[in-house]
Amino acid sequence: MHTYLLKYNSISWDSHTDGPGQRVVLFLQGCEYRCPWCHSPHTQDMRPVPLFSEAMCIGCARCEKICPEGVHSFIAGIHKIQRTKCAGCALCVEGCPQSLGGASGAALKIVPKTDSIQSLYDLMRPQLEYCGALTISGGEPLLQWYAVRELLALCKSASIETAIETTLTADEHVITN
Repeated sequence: MHTYLLKYNSISWDSHTDGPGQRVVLFLQGCEYRCPWCHSPHTQDMRPVPLFSEAMCIGCARCEKICPEGVHSFIAGIHKIQRTKCAGCALCVEGCPQSLGGASGAALKIVPKTDSIQSLYDLMRPQLEYCGALTISGGEPLLQWYAVRELLALCKSASIETAIETTLTADEHVITN
């Protein structure tokens, strides 16, 4: 087994809308298409992108002080972010008291995250065993098809039902493999 890495945005642990029944949804990062109807436009970029939840921000400005690239600024008490300046160092996340290491529901997090297939599968395994199903969404999953194929093989060996949400705009050999 080759060690492939997946770039992903997030994991939904209890979805009832991305396939039949209850399932885990793995949102991959990266899509070239920029469809106007995309329900996850934040998953399109492959470069590091800071995600921000205004509702979680307490306005302490630690991110502004610690960021070496000047991504964060506070103007009249409003947190402004210049995403194109982000180098993905995650110092802002580490310094933010409302981010708890980039946890779900945090004020700040940096995506994409990158992990090996086995590590990602091990992380998801307890919930996959509970609900029995995985949907791989995006971004566009087929842009990382080698790694997706390996993850699907792990799921199949454990009798986990799988689905892929894709545009199917990939080379024929990708779809038939």
